This record gives sequence, structure tokens and C-alpha cells, in this order.
Amino acid sequence: MLLLLLSTLLIDASRGLLFSISTIKRECKLRLLPPEEIPHSAEEIMQMSPNTLAYIGDAAFELFARTHEAWPPKRLSIQQKNVVQMIRAETQAQMLEYLLLENNNNFQLTSTE
Repeated sequence: MLLLLLSTLLIDASRGLLFSISTIKRECKLRLLPPEEIPHSAEEIMQMSPNTLAYIGDAAFELFARTHEAWPPKRLSIQQKNVVQMIRAETQAQMLEYLLLENNNNFQLTSTE
């Protein structure tokens, strides 16, 4: 559910949040995707590969980590080091383990999640 929620936040056709980036001969072109190219429903999102959903989820989590590290102000190198440490797969696994095992079973995942 959390991954689906994060994916839905990033794939919101009504807000036009998805962009297409194509690189041709070292030139980066960025264009807003038209609504018909953006998945709208949970069914369409679930057709995306697990790697794509993980990629989007990692981007959302990194944005959270960067926002978390922005205050109180620190040197940029310290912020970056802390963000990288937080978004590492090992750290994410520890967080999930805490949510699933040590949080008095208040956090439940469905079989789809």
C-alpha cells in the first residue's frame, strides 16, 4: 500500500507530475508527459515492473530524506552523507523490520504489498 501510495503521488496525471527525459547526443530534452501516457488507475500502476515501482519508491523516499535533512541547516556534505546512509537498501530493510516486527504489530502489509 505504501509503495502504491508513493507511486500514485509521483504518477498523478491531474497534476502532470511525470516527465519524459530523453538524451540524444549529450543533449537532455525534458517534456511533460500528456495525460494519456500516464498510468491513471491502480491496475495500470500494478502492471509496471517491480523494478520500476522500486525506482519510483526510492525517488520518493530520497525526497523525504532530503527534506528531513534540510533542517536544521548543515553543511551540504553532511546532509548528503546522511541522506545516502538513510536511503541505502540495508537501512530501508532495518526500517521495514522495525515496522513489521518491533512495532507491536501495528503496521500490517497486505499480500500484494
